[in-house]
Amino acid sequence: MKNQMYMAVDIAKYIINKCTIEQYPISNLQLQKILYCIQRDFLQNDMLAFDDDFEAWPFGPVIPEVYYRYCGFGALSICMKYDVDVDSDYAAIINPIIERKRMMNSWDWSKDINTSGKAWNQVYDGGKGDHKIIPKRLIKEENNIALELEKRLAYIHDFFASLSDEEFVQMMIECGIEKLKN
Repeated sequence: MKNQMYMAVDIAKYIINKCTIEQYPISNLQLQKILYCIQRDFLQNDMLAFDDDFEAWPFGPVIPEVYYRYCGFGALSICMKYDVDVDSDYAAIINPIIERKRMMNSWDWSKDINTSGKAWNQVYDGGKGDHKIIPKRLIKEENNIALELEKRLAYIHDFFASLSDEEFVQMMIECGIEKLKN
């Protein structure tokens, strides 16, 4: 991919345009979360999607310039069309993220972004870090933590799936769990 650098507001326009044209309009809150996921995925691959910084706001990470541009929509969908284009290699990376994440209810994002240990939560710190910049290093580490947890969960799932019923029962007995509660 070319080392093309975009501004977050230009990527926001691309996201809004794509979602509007494909009839999946998003809110300003969803837009912020999608931008965050794009940046997180790029950082995981040692790249930057855009140079703008996220700040820790009460409902999650926010790029202020993008937020203020669309805050007039409130919680309503942003249905706008822009004449905006991005490099095809860049689009190939961000389009699947947009398509996956735009389907999520904006409040369900808390599990993915706003939970304990995640970058936003570390900086926001119950309000002490309100409007403070979330370091890109923390965002990148968060992604690595999420990937590690996914790997561990897959390992545990595969381990238990490989056990016969008898092996499972024996393991439960050895762990001191003699009977499963309903």
